[in-house]
Order: sequence, then structure tokens, then C-alpha cells
Amino acid sequence: MTLPNKILSVLQGNRALSSRELAEHLDASWSTVKRHLVVLLEAGKVGREKDGRTNRYRLNCAAPRAIDSATTLEAMGVPDPVRLRYRELLNEAINAVVRERSGADQVVAGLELSVEEKPQFETLLRQELDILALHNCARYRLTMKQVKAWIEAGRPF
Repeated sequence: MTLPNKILSVLQGNRALSSRELAEHLDASWSTVKRHLVVLLEAGKVGREKDGRTNRYRLNCAAPRAIDSATTLEAMGVPDPVRLRYRELLNEAINAVVRERSGADQVVAGLELSVEEKPQFETLLRQELDILALHNCARYRLTMKQVKAWIEAGRPF
């Protein structure tokens, strides 16, 4: 069952819950639950009511119970087409920088990209290296140990 459907299932008991209470109940991060709640609100699946400084969410009785795949995809966000296009090449480049300690300039120069593509790719590579941390290292097929060592070395790129 998808997280949006789990949220609806929990709210089906007609009890209004805060996003934090939902996150605890579903054993999910608050930010992920909050992101899905925004989509569910926009889709008209849930309603929101103020309780002091807290927003409480309640199932919208008029909404169908199940969430369709379009709503789920919307909650996931639209992938960056440039990042999507270079996904595998980006993984290889990040691995070369982190594992082999190659410089970003050196890695980009060695890629089979057109002259027009290289600056765009290098910008993307540097952005991804800036946000690389222990919590997202699996995205690049890196271990936490590898990323930690790279970060402790001062993030050389």
C-alpha cells in the first residue's frame, strides 16, 4: 500500500490528526508525510482544520478511498529532465570523484559529451556533489563509509 493510501486509511476513523501524529503512526518521516498531505489536500482527498497552532487533517468524506497513480506520481515530484538524461553518467562521475578522488574538471573532460553538454553536466555534477551526504549516498551507489571519508577529507572536487 502506498503512503498516501496509508494516510487515508489512518484518517478513515474520522479522527483528525496532525502531520506529526500521522508520521509517528505510519513510522515515516514528518517531511514525507507533510509532502503527501499537501498533494492529498490539493486533490481534495483530505481536509485541514486549525487547532490552535496545529493543523489537523481529516478524511474528506466525498473523496474516493483509493489514491490513483497520478496522485502518487504527483506526490513524488517531477524528475529534472537534465538529471534524468545524465543519470548513469552522473553516478559514474560522482563515484570517480568520491572513490578515486578525481577532480570534477578531470572527470568531465574525460566524458564523451559534446562541447555544449559539458558545462551543463559539470554544473549538475557540482550541484549533486554539494548535496551529497550520508543520508543520500545510496542514490549514487556509494557506501556511507566512502562518503564519510570523502566529507572528512573536505569534499575535494
